[in-house]
Amino acid sequence: MRLRMLIPCATLACSVAFGINAAAQPSISPGGVLNLATYGSGAAVAPGSIAAVLGSFPVSATAGALAEPLPTSLSGLALQFGTNLSGPLFFVSSGQVNLQVPWELAGQSQTSLTAAAAGQTSAPQPVSIASFAPGIFATNGQGTGQGAILDNFSYRLVDPSNPATAGSTFVQIYCTGLGAVTNQPLTGSPALASPPFATTTTTPTVTIGGVAAPVLFAGLAPGFVGLYQVNV
Repeated sequence: MRLRMLIPCATLACSVAFGINAAAQPSISPGGVLNLATYGSGAAVAPGSIAAVLGSFPVSATAGALAEPLPTSLSGLALQFGTNLSGPLFFVSSGQVNLQVPWELAGQSQTSLTAAAAGQTSAPQPVSIASFAPGIFATNGQGTGQGAILDNFSYRLVDPSNPATAGSTFVQIYCTGLGAVTNQPLTGSPALASPPFATTTTTPTVTIGGVAAPVLFAGLAPGFVGLYQVNV
């Protein structure tokens, strides 16, 4: 199984430098913790998934993680769930942070999130946690339009120039929030890139045009953090 990165760099991580006032107090917007694939407001996020955190963050520079396991601090900014769970960071900027929701939150329905920078800590914001919070990534990085879906033969985007054929095309759907997996990696660490893969303990239901599609594989995309792959 392979993945061509169709998700724009800012969705997971990118690096562009600029400076802002490092003395300002960080803040997280009310309801500002969103599923990164859908950007749906007011919805819960799932342990192990990828989330966007919106707010005001006094980072020294916009930055993306350069290695894995993911760091828990970038450009002087760190985020914490509850009292002791650091959020692994893909990307930080003055208005948005992309992170992995810790696997350790499994079984909880509510937690809090705080941001810390320059010796100051934000007010905590409540975060709803659910066992499942599925969302399919889009190629525009905004959760709309063309999905991050490849054909399983040429690994090309399934779009008008490469349409799927009913009854014969197998596709790979890239998403997040599908819940617990076997061979679960450590929080912030990528899934195994070779067997045994991290497969979901609950098989998702997939429909295409309202018709049920048989699921051949559902689990973490090999070699990635928090990114799920479903083959149908």
